[in-house]
Amino acid sequence: MLHSIVIALGNSSVTHETYMTRLSDQALCSTVVSKTVRFDLTARSSTLIEQGIRAKAKTLFPLD
Repeated sequence: MLHSIVIALGNSSVTHETYMTRLSDQALCSTVVSKTVRFDLTARSSTLIEQGIRAKAKTLFPLD
């Protein structure tokens, strides 16, 4: 099973952590931290994350 959380939200990037667990016993098998940058292929530069996407990403932060 895969489970992801957002750990940082920048102006044009999202950093997220994904955990892979084995279904049979919930043992942690893998963890990966990735940064995704919103990129305009025509302009060849990063672009700002829109408010709607930012709002959705904020719901994926872990609960305190």
